[in-house]
Amino acid sequence: MTQIDDLNTLLAVVDHGSFSAAARALGQTPSAVGKRVALLETRLGVVLLHRSTRRMALTAAGRHYAEEAREIVARLAALEDDIAAGADSLRGPVRMTAPIAFGRARVAPALVAFMRQHRKVEIALSLTDRNVDLTGEGMDLAVRTGDLSDSALIARRVMGYARLICATPDYLRAWGAPEHPGELARHRCLTLAQEWQ
Repeated sequence: MTQIDDLNTLLAVVDHGSFSAAARALGQTPSAVGKRVALLETRLGVVLLHRSTRRMALTAAGRHYAEEAREIVARLAALEDDIAAGADSLRGPVRMTAPIAFGRARVAPALVAFMRQHRKVEIALSLTDRNVDLTGEGMDLAVRTGDLSDSALIARRVMGYARLICATPDYLRAWGAPEHPGELARHRCLTLAQEWQ
């Protein structure tokens, strides 16, 4: 047990008026609570509680210690709440870029959900199919499809993204079905679906 546990034990005894009531509140035995207070008094070299068979009362030193202990425990709880809230509290601007089709289909919906959870984050998303110079254009992050050409960048694979090539039966009768990606150069009207519609 720690010194904070000592403070909480003494405060439980003060607040509940007895070792047995404090023990119930702390989920301990009355003897464990009594022993804890006795060890605290031994460590401090002062009596904190006058005990009798009928009642218990704080000494002057006990009153002073309990008042300060209450303030310390409250400040520690507030500090832990602040730190815990700050650990998950993302904030500030983020400039990012993504390819047009992938950005619309996958990135934008994910950003909406992310921004609902992190309301203090401001995201500026630029959709373009060119590889943006992140440093030169002041971007914090890029979502890219395909291989990473700049080895100075740190990349993480976040998901797969399937691409399809589609053709009508009439087109395939006229031009034939490609057997290998290299054959696509001789085919006509290759375009992204959103550009065609």
